[in-house]
Amino acid sequence: MDFKSNIEQSQSSNKSFGLVFGTVFALISLYSFFWIQSFFYLFFLLSSLFFFFSFFYSKFLAIPNKIWTNFGIALGHIVSFIIMAFIFYFLFFPLGFILKLFKSIDRNKFDVSPESYWKKKEKLGTMKDQF
Repeated sequence: MDFKSNIEQSQSSNKSFGLVFGTVFALISLYSFFWIQSFFYLFFLLSSLFFFFSFFYSKFLAIPNKIWTNFGIALGHIVSFIIMAFIFYFLFFPLGFILKLFKSIDRNKFDVSPESYWKKKEKLGTMKDQF
C-alpha cells in the first residue's frame, strides 16, 4: 500500500518528539503509581529515557520519530477510508435507494418509448465573425 500523498508532510523535531513521549510516559507513570500501583517503574524508566535523549542525544530519536510519523500517516489513510466508507454506505447509498423507490414523482416525465433523450440542436448559424 502506498501511503505517500501529494502534500508534503513535515516531521517534528527529535527533541519535541522526545519531550512529548517523555511527558506521556510520565503521566502514565503517575497514573499507575496512584491508581493501579503496578508497572510504575517501567513507565518511569521510559519517561526518564525519553527526557534524557531529547535533551542530550536527540539524534538517537530520529528513527523512532520517523516510525511514529509514518504510523500516523498510515493511520490517517486507514481512518479516512473508514470515514468515507461510512459516509457512502450510511448516507449516499440509502439516499439513492430512497430516491429510486420514490421516483414515482418523476414518472410523468419519464417516457420509455423514445430511443434516446438527446434533443436535436437548432442551427445557430455560422461561426464566422464571432467577435
